Amino acid sequence: MKLSFEILERSGGDGMEGPLCSAGLVFLYLAGIVEDEMIYVRSVNSYQYPFCFAERVRKEQEILAGEEAVGFFCVIGEPERAEAVCGHVQRQIQERFGQLLREEPVSCCRTGDLLLDGFTKAVLSEVHRDEEIRFPRGGSMESQEAGWAMHWIWAGESPDDLRHELVEAVFSVWEEKERPFVAGKQLMIQSFLMRDLNGRRIIGALPEAEDGSWNLVLEGGFLVRLGCRLPYIREPLKSSQLGRFSVREINGILENPVAAYGVCYSPQEVYDQWHKVFLYCAAVAKQDWTLELDQLVRIYERFLEFLGTYICEQIPAETFIPRELYHQALGKQVREVQDYLKGREEIALSKDLLMLLNSRFSYLPYCMELFREPDAGSGEVGDVEFDRDRLLEMLKSSEEGSTFEKGVKLETIAEYVISCIDGLRICGKRIWAGFQEIDLSVVNVSLDN
Repeated sequence: MKLSFEILERSGGDGMEGPLCSAGLVFLYLAGIVEDEMIYVRSVNSYQYPFCFAERVRKEQEILAGEEAVGFFCVIGEPERAEAVCGHVQRQIQERFGQLLREEPVSCCRTGDLLLDGFTKAVLSEVHRDEEIRFPRGGSMESQEAGWAMHWIWAGESPDDLRHELVEAVFSVWEEKERPFVAGKQLMIQSFLMRDLNGRRIIGALPEAEDGSWNLVLEGGFLVRLGCRLPYIREPLKSSQLGRFSVREINGILENPVAAYGVCYSPQEVYDQWHKVFLYCAAVAKQDWTLELDQLVRIYERFLEFLGTYICEQIPAETFIPRELYHQALGKQVREVQDYLKGREEIALSKDLLMLLNSRFSYLPYCMELFREPDAGSGEVGDVEFDRDRLLEMLKSSEEGSTFEKGVKLETIAEYVISCIDGLRICGKRIWAGFQEIDLSVVNVSLDN
């Protein structure tokens, strides 16, 4: 592991050509406290707090107020992209200093990348805290073995403040716990991977034929390799271990674009997670994909281009099914998720999707952005404007008619009120699920905290 260090210059800089994207990178705030020759580390990462990174950092700083802590920000991931994103943040710091020197209103260049803009906001708030000008420094570390580079930014209270010398030690404590590594083109950390375990039951154990070690089998058909440094990477149980194909393996074949597009996206486990989040975003979109399958295909192909650029390695392969057939299967997968969101629950699909989104919600901003392209409509939610007079008129009307008619009118009122709320979308009405009827099914599609 190599360490480099430099003082960030307070001069302007040229902008970087091409769009910046934070997908596959991790943003960190690390705070180290030294007590009795021991280092204690608190952290905030963008996988856990993608929508409120800056706010969460501020809470951590409030908790640590009065402590002799060194707090700094990091961008970690594929080396070239981590350097480019950190360079963007450094230029924003330089521009902010220029605005202050010129006595201009301070502003921040927004990229449209929700996570990157949140990280930049947090860094700028630290460098220029409460109108106090601080002294930023930065540096980098890298691990060629794990495939990542880390760029850090720290703001000192004076030119003589040397607490940045603790950065390497603080980061090493975090690294030992999180064991970061690049899978394909995406950085993975242990806490992010392990959160997928929440709610999954252990249903069995299997010995490893080669060395006799044991693996736990989890609900959903995933393995936990006991004794490994990386015990859980959402690795599926294979047919060679079961003696037959599992439902998950069959679904994996159906959901893999390699057969129709001639490209294998590796690692398969990473592609599978992103694919399921894409299906969810398609399911909550306003379009009727049965009538607009061509439009769904165009968005999906942009999704594959996104994955190849930022997330997965691409391995050429031979095609063996027509794309039209694969596209029909894609539409069917979206309808299955829509049925689940409406209340028609299919146990294996719905439970795995629910548990996956409990930890992979940080993928949502990138996938939802694909559905906001011009040919996908606005993608905005809550676009029914609330009208107080209309609501009063509906309430008055609901007092008239038979009991059944009053019930229908009250359902209509509830639908109208929910439709006026940003971030909520009605995905089903009067759905029979088993022995009960669901009057309204509502899904939260907001990216707000």
